Amino acid sequence: MSTKSNFKCLTLEPSSPALDVNVTALYTTFCYYYTPDFVFKGEFHKPWELVYVIFGEVVLETEEQSIVLKAGEAFLHKPEEFHQHRANNVVCNACFISFDCDCPRLYELAGNVLPITQSMQALVQKITDEGAIYLAGKNETPPRSKNEVVEFACGQVLKNSLELLLISLIRQ
Repeated sequence: MSTKSNFKCLTLEPSSPALDVNVTALYTTFCYYYTPDFVFKGEFHKPWELVYVIFGEVVLETEEQSIVLKAGEAFLHKPEEFHQHRANNVVCNACFISFDCDCPRLYELAGNVLPITQSMQALVQKITDEGAIYLAGKNETPPRSKNEVVEFACGQVLKNSLELLLISLIRQ
């Protein structure tokens, strides 16, 4: 039988990965269905906001531009950027994720149409599912039902999924 004394003790060198994308706060993860004539008059706020269109078309307007966002596309609003949106005369479903993040590279993404791959779509789904539970009762998110349980590390899964989505967008 082998014993510990028969083996060499390895000295391993650790690596500490940088937090290049670090989500520091989570605010909302909404998904809405809109009628063809829906209009949102506008807002601005401190956090970043990612808009993703699941189906249909959404017209996004900022003080600098107006664009049509189609199914499978996303758009990132900068902090404090006034924005409004409306359905583009079709039924649509869109997700809105707001957050704080320490990553200057996000400014390179902001203001551009961002194509979303299938793996990114799965992350958006995970973010909205976890967010509905973790953020329940805050920032106009409906409260949890009495039998709805917060899964272990729900907030961390939400944060990590959002960070993976943002990293994927930056890499693409």
